[in-house]
Amino acid sequence: MKFINYILESQEGDKVEYTDLKNSEKKILNLMLKKEVIPGIIDVSEFLKEVLLIDDLETIYRIVPIYVLNHSEAKQNEKGFSDLEKVKLHSETKYQYSSYHRLLSDYSGVPLLFVWEEFGGDIGDKTDTYLPEFSVFEPSVMEVKRYSIAGDYREALNAAKTKLYDQLEMEGWDSFNESFLDEYASINENWLERYAEDEAIERYESLTDKQILEELDLIYDYEDIQYEIKEYKEEIKNILLDIQEKEFEKDNIESDMIVIDRDIDSIDMYDDYIDSEYSGEINSLQQRYDELKEMLEEVVIYLEESYKEKDVLEERLSEEREKLKELSGENLKERYIEEKKDIIMDDMQTSWTSTFVDEIGFTFDQAIADGAIDIDEEEVIDGVVENEGIDDILGTYNGYALTQDSFIFFRIE
Repeated sequence: MKFINYILESQEGDKVEYTDLKNSEKKILNLMLKKEVIPGIIDVSEFLKEVLLIDDLETIYRIVPIYVLNHSEAKQNEKGFSDLEKVKLHSETKYQYSSYHRLLSDYSGVPLLFVWEEFGGDIGDKTDTYLPEFSVFEPSVMEVKRYSIAGDYREALNAAKTKLYDQLEMEGWDSFNESFLDEYASINENWLERYAEDEAIERYESLTDKQILEELDLIYDYEDIQYEIKEYKEEIKNILLDIQEKEFEKDNIESDMIVIDRDIDSIDMYDDYIDSEYSGEINSLQQRYDELKEMLEEVVIYLEESYKEKDVLEERLSEEREKLKELSGENLKERYIEEKKDIIMDDMQTSWTSTFVDEIGFTFDQAIADGAIDIDEEEVIDGVVENEGIDDILGTYNGYALTQDSFIFFRIE
């Protein structure tokens, strides 16, 4: 039947269908009345099947409505159903049964009485669409089946997304499959950098300087620098001692030259009066003076070279000390933290997001709340719908769904 016909039937006026009772039916009905069977479709069906052992569905579909619809009247009669000439087989008021009731009644092959509304639904947008829900009792299996119904695919899609948004709000991201979330989640770079730096600082504070140098593979460089510094200091010390000795030697030479120069000058004062016998002494003094002058020149040259060498050594010592400074104190701390931070970030960036979440000791919900993970809710919801399908999301009873005309109904229980 076309769905438009269901709609038209629902808009018709009050309808009552009467029927005559067979004697065998009166006996069954009066027995149930005597046993005070509750006039509900499930209670009556259970009595018929389990007490009277009636399995014929045609009989059940006839007896149940008659007992339920006429129970009050029959109960007031002395002879129960025997006094009723005609009984109601079907009764409905206008709009009592919607088009959805009729759809499920036809689909399940049960009378309209066996279909009832559980929830009227609330149709909104993709975050606020709740489908109407109905229960259907099937005596053949003595089971109540529950369905939700969508007017069209768009309504079903919005209902599926609403259900997922509700799941996210009530149960959080941890209710979704982690490996699935990996495809949509990404590590927040700023958060990761802060985390990596904190981790590096914590590691730094737990290590000695030697351990830090070893971890950075700089311990041999550090020891080489210390050795070079020691060697330069020793060389400078030796050259300073040598300079000191040469400076002393220079002072002595200059002092001797002053004395000789003074002696020569004193002899020259009496040139005119001195006998030629003093000329030999003057020559000797002059010769010695020249020798000392030559020696002084050599010492001066030596000192100049020594000072130059000392300057070079001191410059190299300064350079080595600068290198040592880079491998100690705040400089070492800064270098360690920077290098370790980069390593930590690289290691974590190569991991799956779920692995990253485990490594930092968070759940997905905690990681997202703390800003460690970036994720787009709408992308995830769309991805779940595409991956699982509307049938599995809404048809929670084994992903069951059926389409009739443009309408889709889902088995949910």
